[in-house]
Amino acid sequence: MRSFGSAPNRLAAIASFAIVSLACATVPPPAPQPAPAPDRDPEPWVASPTDHGVAGASVSLTTSGGRDEARQLALRFLTAVRDADEALLTELLDDPLARAQPRPSTPHLPRAQVLELVLRSPRRADLGPSVAIEELAELDAIEISPLSEVISSVPRGLSPSDLFVAIPLTARGRAVLRFLVPGWHLRGALVLRRGPEGWRVVGV
Repeated sequence: MRSFGSAPNRLAAIASFAIVSLACATVPPPAPQPAPAPDRDPEPWVASPTDHGVAGASVSLTTSGGRDEARQLALRFLTAVRDADEALLTELLDDPLARAQPRPSTPHLPRAQVLELVLRSPRRADLGPSVAIEELAELDAIEISPLSEVISSVPRGLSPSDLFVAIPLTARGRAVLRFLVPGWHLRGALVLRRGPEGWRVVGV
């Protein structure tokens, strides 16, 4: 039998053998983790609704068919008429303009003629920024419809997708606006169109 010599030598040999045995032992792989339950998976991402987009970003668009913008433009027109704001009227009005009443017609009315009536009529003496728009028109009763729903045969120069805005007038509005805007006797009316640069009035 092989002798390991003295007791210290035997202890050193036994320790070395134990270290080598541990180093050579095979460590079992960790147990696989169970897959998450389906009801714990994250929800798919959905963009929040917005009315405008950003280049390169995902969005969910909402629209109201342009009616909100059309109503705002009608209010801007009424304000410009009240204030005799020539610059704003020139910006808003197409040239030539269609007649919106008594029925929409082919555009033939020069913008300059409408501006002359709005800005120079002596009947506008009592108008100005101190007069609330609500004193001239019933704003809550404004109605906006596609032109194709108002008239069966759309005249040349107008589009079925143009919007027809009917503006009920108050007694004070009828008394003065009939002299400032052609055709505005019992009610006001506008034909609006959305173009590359935004909304414009194409008929009064």
